[in-house]
Amino acid sequence: VIEVAFEIIFTEGLDAFEEHQILELLLFYALPRVDTNPIAHRLLNRFHTLRGVFEANPDDLKQISGINEQAAVFLHILPSICKRYYMEKLLEEYSITS
Repeated sequence: VIEVAFEIIFTEGLDAFEEHQILELLLFYALPRVDTNPIAHRLLNRFHTLRGVFEANPDDLKQISGINEQAAVFLHILPSICKRYYMEKLLEEYSITS
């Protein structure tokens, strides 16, 4: 199943995925050898959106069955990682065009 997801990512990108599928994919790395589909659905039921999941307090994330501390921290730091990436990218693009 995960191999099919990787193929879709490489050919169509993440836009081809539903929110729960994106969470499943992310949780695959934080929770190896676990069926992440029901966990992804529980997260979205509680926090409603990807943004809601990413902005949730790790202690609140850990209240979801199947989410351990490692997974909670992983989901919680994703926005900071993305922010850092985009800041570096913008700075690089700005310095190239200046």
